[in-house]
Amino acid sequence: MLSTARLARLTKILVLLGLVFVTSVSATGDCELATPQWSDMELQTVRLVRVDGKVVRLRSRIADSPRERSAGFQHICPQIIQLSYILFVFEQPIKTRFHMFNVHDSLDIGFFDRDRQLISVLTMTPQKVGDPSSQTYGIGAREFMFALEAKAGFFEENGLKPSETILDYP
Repeated sequence: MLSTARLARLTKILVLLGLVFVTSVSATGDCELATPQWSDMELQTVRLVRVDGKVVRLRSRIADSPRERSAGFQHICPQIIQLSYILFVFEQPIKTRFHMFNVHDSLDIGFFDRDRQLISVLTMTPQKVGDPSSQTYGIGAREFMFALEAKAGFFEENGLKPSETILDYP
């Protein structure tokens, strides 16, 4: 049996190589290395361009179908979340909210408008089992067309700020 540390290292290597495609149960048994919806999300390079010209490139999963968007990071192990990104792509501007049920780690979510400008960043925390509140995250009355989920702290660590960052995505 693999230790948690060894499983985390192996998972990191597999994710970096893009080889995690099948559903696997972690050593803890309460999260998965991949789900069918996760595996169906296409991997693409996404660029985030700051006003100072710095470019942040990342390999992101693209959630562009209702099935993929509804799944997101649900049931995915924290060690995978720490190394992964999901870009939610909508067909038209939308007002909707995100939840953190069945998500095993905190996330940043950045919302981008139809012009691909970053308009808001929020940090979302996992919904605790048995917690009667139903916390959801959104940007109120504003519409957006893209939302990027990443490990908590990602946007600040990379100096990605609203009104100062553009999403470069095919």
